[in-house]
Amino acid sequence: MTELTRKGGAGPTMTLQADRTTDRRSVSMQAPHLATTITVSRHGTVSRVDAALVVLLGIQPAELIGHHLDSLGVTRADVTNIQQCLRAAAEGATGHAQVSFRTTDDELHVQLVATAAGDEIVVAVIDETARVQEERDLAASQRRWQSLVRNAADIVFTIQDDGTLTSVTSALPVRMGWDVDDVVGVYGLRFVHPDDRPAAGAAWLAVSEGRSLQETLEVRLVHADHSVTWSRIVISDLRGDPDVRAVVGNTTDITEQKLVQMRQHQEQARFRARFEQSRLPQTMHAVDETFVAVNDAFCVLVGRTRDELIGRPMSWIMHEDDVPPPISSIERAELEGVETLQADRVLRGIDGQPIAIRADITVLRDDDGDPSGCAAVLHDLRPLQDSERARQQLQQFFDVVAERSRDFVLLHDADGRTTYASPPGQQMLGDVYDQPVSEQMKVVNPDDLPAMRTAWAHVQQHNASHTWRYRVRDADGRWRWIEQTSINLLDTEIAGVLSNLRDVDAEVQAQRALSLSEARYRAMAETAEEGIIVISTEGIVTYANARVSDMLGVAHDDLLGVAVWTMLSGDDRELVAERTRTRQARGAERYQVSYDHPDGTVHTLWIAASPLPDLDGQSQGSLGMISDITDSLRAIDKLRHAAEHDPLTGLPNRSTLMTHLDSLDLSSHATALLFVDLDHFKDVNDGRGHTAGDQVLVEVASRLSAIVRADDMVARFGGDEFVVVMHDADEHTVQDRAQQIMGTLTGSYAIGHHAVRLGATIGVAISPAPSSEHLLRYADSAMYAAKAGGRGRVRMFDAALAAQTEERHVVSAELLTALENDALEMYYQPVIDVTTGEVVGVEALARWHHPTYGEIKPERFVALAEMSASSIDVDRWVIRRTMRDVVELRADLTMPDDIYVAINLSGQSLSDEGLADYILETVRAAGLDPSGVMLEITESAIMTDKDMAVTTLQKLRDHGFDIAVDDFGTGYSSMAYLRDLPITVLKIDRGFISQIPDDAHSLAIVRSLIELARSLGLKVVAEGVETQAHLDALQARGCALGQGWLWSPAVSVASLRASRVLTDRFKADDVVVEPG
Repeated sequence: MTELTRKGGAGPTMTLQADRTTDRRSVSMQAPHLATTITVSRHGTVSRVDAALVVLLGIQPAELIGHHLDSLGVTRADVTNIQQCLRAAAEGATGHAQVSFRTTDDELHVQLVATAAGDEIVVAVIDETARVQEERDLAASQRRWQSLVRNAADIVFTIQDDGTLTSVTSALPVRMGWDVDDVVGVYGLRFVHPDDRPAAGAAWLAVSEGRSLQETLEVRLVHADHSVTWSRIVISDLRGDPDVRAVVGNTTDITEQKLVQMRQHQEQARFRARFEQSRLPQTMHAVDETFVAVNDAFCVLVGRTRDELIGRPMSWIMHEDDVPPPISSIERAELEGVETLQADRVLRGIDGQPIAIRADITVLRDDDGDPSGCAAVLHDLRPLQDSERARQQLQQFFDVVAERSRDFVLLHDADGRTTYASPPGQQMLGDVYDQPVSEQMKVVNPDDLPAMRTAWAHVQQHNASHTWRYRVRDADGRWRWIEQTSINLLDTEIAGVLSNLRDVDAEVQAQRALSLSEARYRAMAETAEEGIIVISTEGIVTYANARVSDMLGVAHDDLLGVAVWTMLSGDDRELVAERTRTRQARGAERYQVSYDHPDGTVHTLWIAASPLPDLDGQSQGSLGMISDITDSLRAIDKLRHAAEHDPLTGLPNRSTLMTHLDSLDLSSHATALLFVDLDHFKDVNDGRGHTAGDQVLVEVASRLSAIVRADDMVARFGGDEFVVVMHDADEHTVQDRAQQIMGTLTGSYAIGHHAVRLGATIGVAISPAPSSEHLLRYADSAMYAAKAGGRGRVRMFDAALAAQTEERHVVSAELLTALENDALEMYYQPVIDVTTGEVVGVEALARWHHPTYGEIKPERFVALAEMSASSIDVDRWVIRRTMRDVVELRADLTMPDDIYVAINLSGQSLSDEGLADYILETVRAAGLDPSGVMLEITESAIMTDKDMAVTTLQKLRDHGFDIAVDDFGTGYSSMAYLRDLPITVLKIDRGFISQIPDDAHSLAIVRSLIELARSLGLKVVAEGVETQAHLDALQARGCALGQGWLWSPAVSVASLRASRVLTDRFKADDVVVEPG
């Protein structure tokens, strides 16, 4: 060590300068604990210093010698410690101090040992900078790691061999909500989710048993609030580390990573699903453009399977028309610096045909960002190419339309010059059609010219389209209305005003005609005989004509603005309110209500209501047509009574009788039916005339009514047949009464100044019976048996008659066989227009020639069919056979195409749900129009199942069939049928026709029925027209159609062909007789 001394103020020797070049840090590091000395006076002034210390301090000796030693202290504490160390040495002790010396660029940590040496103090300076720095670094490191552990998000824990936790870092409460004290000493697996405990336990055992130094696993941990998060746990065996001596675990929250992974998996699944399910063809390729994946849509496009495509190069599927690019798609994307690009290619279909496609290609990259392949979405360009061809064709079409359109298209520039004018303008405007606006305005009607100029100025100043109408003189010199629509396109590429001129002359004239028509119809509404009323959707009356006011007896102003149902009372009030509110859904309908007239009387109103839509089909409310039918109903009541009773005798008629029988319980021994037939009554008619016969029948009715009990019923069954119904009667009483009746009826009848003698034959049947028809048939059989036995006697229905009835059953059974063998035959009776004599239709009537019983009348086998429930089979056979006959007759021109055919339907058929469909299918199969087929029903047939009959007939009517009521006027419900059924034709029963014109009662009924049909818009056919007198009476009362022996009986198909009766016009005295 070189010692530096201060001598007489001389500067340091040259050796100091040389020593200054040595780095003090290197000196310190080479000998960190060697002591250097510094000599000071007892006052602390430096007198000598070792060269090594000067190097450590990095100062010049002159900066130290002569200065107080404490000037080297860095802090005040260092200064104090230096002074105390020197003071101790001065006092004879050894002074010690740990201080820091200032250096030129750092601090020097030293230990001072001071001892007195005479008048001086020698201070040994021991460099401890390296040790102090090492201690400080260690302390800082310890503090840093403690802070990291304390503030880390990870949970660090130690665990004993038995699996209980011994320590946990402070991150536990923050991350899992558990207090540290709550978990220390607790079995660690308790905080692991039950599903993950087996895996966690296995990892713990592997470490604790020394089979593994470290295990890493991902498990779910349970928080204090029972929530669950994912963690990655690293368990390390540090029991061999003397500073740890434990198994240490580190827990890192990976919930977000798990969620990201789950989302990635879901996104990959969704991508795969979208890829597979996409309707657009998609492919994925490796870098060398081989197929990696294809979806179903691509397989369909090229007609190949996945197995055929995967792994093959893209060139394998390309068509020969394809032009391959010079470089791959990935190379092109890299060259152009893009991630997506488009390419048009041509694929080869399974049939070898080209498939033009446009591919949207996306480059796929790996984790390092290097291309790993590409994905492509393909668009089939064939529809686009087809569309382009269609567009070109459409453009050509529009070009032709523009040339040939009746509208006139004009284009004017800003100065009003015409730059385009379509050809129709020449006819519309004449020679000025392609001239400037100023010239075109010369053909405008002078009255419209000011408005025309104003409109044109408006168009030039505004961009919106503007439409107006005016008159021009066309090329023919005629004034015509024109509608012009112009739009200002001066600020567009078109640079002009575009106008479309449309000829609306016909429209204007139509509007004027419409206005006149509206005025005319309003006048008609105001003067109509029916009440006309308009009701809003809320039920408020918005219009009523004068007839409504007169009908209701209410001032017109009092009708408007009120709810229509407030004019009614009781159930009718609620009925009208409900139907008015639901009119749109209910549609058109008819019904009647009672109305309390202000004059104190009750009127019956007939209402025909229907929805009232606007031009767009939206409901505006209801339109009602109101008729006061009070007087009509009174007339109908009279007609009903006439319809239910025999017009001659006043007794209930056959229909009323059957209705009454149907209402009785015939299953007990309580009802007796006496069928009374007058003997030799025909002789009275033939010898004395029908008038005399009628007088006899009236007397018979009077005698019968007088002899029966009050609760018994007497009815005229038809002709000279009467029926007595006895209630609660035994056989003995019935026999006695039958003998009394026969005695009463047998004897003389006064006819004017003459007398005739008659007798009676009576057949008796007593219930039980299956039905009223059976009971009537039993009594009828007994009566015929009595007549066969000699007339003038009473015969009870017994076993012998039952045998005869059995015979009828046999015939009934054979009827079905006859139908199967097509053994029946159809006859056709013409229906005549009584004015022209032309045949307008025919009624189809079945005939049966039985091989054993001979000719069986239709009435018999039809009745048998109804009794055996086979009338449906008969009706269907008749329908099929009639359709076949009509087709053949029309084919050979025997029957003109405009002649309709009428077919009778039984009550059983009307109860058949499949009837309507069967008729429709049969008629269509025959190639006939439903409008040429009429379906005839009787009132009794309807009563079999009224609701089903209404449904069936309405369905047939909706398809165009005419519906006729046959034998009208013989049933008690005739008026109700006219209201409830879709009737189009009314056939007047022959029983009424046969009595005219001599019988005033019958004549009145016929006249009433004709007028009733006319008021309801129904056609009328009179049945049983046999004399010119019948015809004259019917013509006089406006009956248009008739049928009967006056013209022709029902004849066979062969006779129709032979006589050509259907193509000839009848005269009044023409009669056709069936040959043979």
